Amino acid sequence: MAYPNYTVVEAQNVAMGQSGNAFVDSAGSYTPPHGKIVAITMLTDVEFTELTPESTSSWCGTTADSPGTGGDTVAAGDTFPSGITIYGRWETCTLQTGGDKILIYFG
Repeated sequence: MAYPNYTVVEAQNVAMGQSGNAFVDSAGSYTPPHGKIVAITMLTDVEFTELTPESTSSWCGTTADSPGTGGDTVAAGDTFPSGITIYGRWETCTLQTGGDKILIYFG
């Protein structure tokens, strides 16, 4: 895969999610282009059925295998309140309930 050459500013913008976004408001799995999710903003209180990190060795913090100790896996009953933005890299995310609303940023 060929990667484009970015200026420093362009690379910083891409890393912060300025490569586009997706709005999701239905139960079921959303699969973005490979490795593109860099942040998720909760527009309502949200529960995920699944939040799959891009890599278990990354700093996503969504698996017990995350770097550091004492981290927990995001469970189906865990609620992320409206207005919260989480940062990291994910492969897929699955909303538990239709009507939950998220905005996914790509980078």
